[in-house]
Amino acid sequence: MQQEIWRDILGYEGLYQVSNKGRIFSLPKGYHNGIIKKQVYSIARNKMRIQLHKSGQREQFSVRCLVADMFIPNPKEYKLTRNINGDVRNNKSTNIEWFKHNGNYNFIVGHKLNIGEDNPNVKLTNKKAREIKKEFKKKTINQIKDMYNVSYGTVYNIVKGRSWKHI
Repeated sequence: MQQEIWRDILGYEGLYQVSNKGRIFSLPKGYHNGIIKKQVYSIARNKMRIQLHKSGQREQFSVRCLVADMFIPNPKEYKLTRNINGDVRNNKSTNIEWFKHNGNYNFIVGHKLNIGEDNPNVKLTNKKAREIKKEFKKKTINQIKDMYNVSYGTVYNIVKGRSWKHI
């Protein structure tokens, strides 16, 4: 079993730490003794996000990027990270890698990760996404979103080909 290692988050030293297991710790302050921060899944960005506060300002970060910055060597100075097994909720350092942008879609398709109903975070099936595309010929996005109990953005991205590209 991998031992959990904690490191200060750059720019937030003495305030927050990130672990190699993908957890964020808020160091003790006057009003608490230190807590593990709750992460939020961002559907739009398909990643786990965390909000950090400093000097009255707050900023959102990708948990995966924080872990990669502190625990994954990046000798080629790539700018992007991805979850090796496609599960964006698993931000352990053993499941993250740096990569070049042009290889990401080929990696995902080649490994059949995060595509359509194989993505563990989606509500729709491939069949329903196809139906949404067909319905768009007759109905508005607002009508379709209500029919399928999904957001406006979900329907918009399907009909514009931004998501569910494989169907």
